[in-house]
Amino acid sequence: MKRKMFRIVALLGVSVVMCAGCQTRITAEKFAEVAHPIQAVVQTNGVDVVITTGYMVTSGGWYATARSPLYAKEELRGLNIGVSTNGTVSLALDSYDRDLSTNAVVMVKTIFDGSANLALAVAKAYATISTGGATDASSALVSKVVSYFKSKGGDAAKSTVTAEGDKITVTDGTTCVQCDAAGNCTDCSFTTN
Repeated sequence: MKRKMFRIVALLGVSVVMCAGCQTRITAEKFAEVAHPIQAVVQTNGVDVVITTGYMVTSGGWYATARSPLYAKEELRGLNIGVSTNGTVSLALDSYDRDLSTNAVVMVKTIFDGSANLALAVAKAYATISTGGATDASSALVSKVVSYFKSKGGDAAKSTVTAEGDKITVTDGTTCVQCDAAGNCTDCSFTTN
């Protein structure tokens, strides 16, 4: 039972991470300094020889990115990122403004109503077809079933999952797939009333 609950919680965690990705993210990467040799030509026994007299250290440069949610208008003013010689990182921002579109609410609702609920239903169905009530439905197995269903054109928001014998069936009324306990899926036919 603990194992079953852990897997269901893990699947829900994946859904939360998907939505947590809908945040503003600013990253900055400072590359290592580069040592450039300072060289000079000197004569030794009448032959010109290049020697290194010292090194000049220069910055390796920066790579910075900012990412915003799909349905948001954001405005950043006065962004200042720095790294001190002791490795301390600083980030300063004068002002930040965000206007979130109502489409973002619809998008988040669709994420939870669709794939997350389908994944949870598939995990529950696998729990019922396994012997002794314990489940071997890993997140990879559940993802495989959900991906197969969606690749066949299935609508996760309209889907229903049933378990019978040693197989589960996922359908949305138009698309139907049947999967065994190992996650091997095939198309299936269904009857409508």
